[in-house]
Amino acid sequence: MLKKKSTVITILLALVAMAGQTQVSIPESIVDTYWRNEVTGDWEIGFTESGAIYNVSST
Repeated sequence: MLKKKSTVITILLALVAMAGQTQVSIPESIVDTYWRNEVTGDWEIGFTESGAIYNVSST
């Protein structure tokens, strides 16, 4: 479970980083969405019009 979670977060962060480097805005379909892990209740990542909100923790 932990490996799957970290893989998903890594992919999402890579997409956000690439979008920032190419000056492409976040797709409108995910703007103002906030993703939560249904099992743990933890917030994973949120997307706003100007960027992404996430917590980088050392686990």
